[in-house]
Amino acid sequence: MAGLTSLGFSVLRLADIVAGLKDRLRLPTAFGPSFVTEDGSPQGQIVGVLAIPIARVWEVCQAIYDAFNPSNAAGVLLDNVVAYVGVAREPATKSQVTLTLTGTPSTVIPLGSIVRIENGARWLTKAEATIPAGGSVDVAAEAEFTGLTEGAADTITEIVTAVAGWDTATNDEAAAPGRNLETDAELRVRWARSHQIVGAGPDQAIRARLEALTDVDHAAVISNRTLAPDPTSQVPDLPGAKFIAIVYPDTADGDSVAQAIWETMPSGIGSYGDESRYVTDDNGYQVEVCFQYAEAVNIHVKIDDLMTNHLYPADGDDQVAEAVVDFGETLGPGATVWPYRIAQAVMTAVPGVDHLEVLVKVDGTPSAADNDPIEINPLKYADIAIGNVTVEDA
Repeated sequence: MAGLTSLGFSVLRLADIVAGLKDRLRLPTAFGPSFVTEDGSPQGQIVGVLAIPIARVWEVCQAIYDAFNPSNAAGVLLDNVVAYVGVAREPATKSQVTLTLTGTPSTVIPLGSIVRIENGARWLTKAEATIPAGGSVDVAAEAEFTGLTEGAADTITEIVTAVAGWDTATNDEAAAPGRNLETDAELRVRWARSHQIVGAGPDQAIRARLEALTDVDHAAVISNRTLAPDPTSQVPDLPGAKFIAIVYPDTADGDSVAQAIWETMPSGIGSYGDESRYVTDDNGYQVEVCFQYAEAVNIHVKIDDLMTNHLYPADGDDQVAEAVVDFGETLGPGATVWPYRIAQAVMTAVPGVDHLEVLVKVDGTPSAADNDPIEINPLKYADIAIGNVTVEDA
């Protein structure tokens, strides 16, 4: 039976809709059993026309039914449902590379200048560069299109944008690969790994339980399952058989944090951190639970070379700065500050933005060279205050 039943939702197909309409037209209470409804007849053609929008309504009903099931939802509906557990689709990115440019000192090579692999992919410089007295300068560049654009070392050498005084270009190292927009299948896999809040023991379960607390914005959990500190670990001084839970902000209630950790922490491995609270176990004993509040890293952001069109609002610069701050609030402990993601956040939030460059720096105003991502220690978090965001037009 089509429709919503105790077994779920079953959609009515177009062929069944057509057959059902014809059957109803031939009922004695309608036009009778001799009424002509063959496909080639005028009546049959009318039935076919009417059936299509009815079928589309059924398709909408199916999409609504699937909207809260990540296994069936697709596209934006899948984006919406996985967002409930803090998962977002990975955006498409461009391959990144550092180009070494040589030529006559004082030659200015404009932003967006193009170099390509011989008869191959094109790469655009991400900042204006001036050749110094030494005759060479390094500049960041990115592939023309998103996705995996390969750029082996010493292959990006053909100058496309003619600039007097610019002689050569090359890449000493291979390009860092970009990626295509994350597919629905890939997103479902990441969702499955991230929604273990009902579980106990895995790091993901502890993190999920902590982030379910109303006053915890972000959390991270790192374990050392060896018997001694691991110098290659994200937290080199983390003792053996210990885990550390890092929470943000530092205003989160410590007792609630400790209780959430206790309810999900695995047996046989201890908690670690600068903060500690006591919880009561099932036997009535007081047990110490340790954790750590994340320490802020002050990130300064400069939106440079901002180009806009007629859709840009009068208070657009303020909206841009607010969009940067809003993006910063999505970053948890240890999250890398990627300039391109800040750019995407701004262009999504503010209408009329055609182009911008994002520069980032710790504890200081960024310069033209500060366009690389900033890696954050897992015990810290990136703090982007509105006063540390500047916006400059092209």
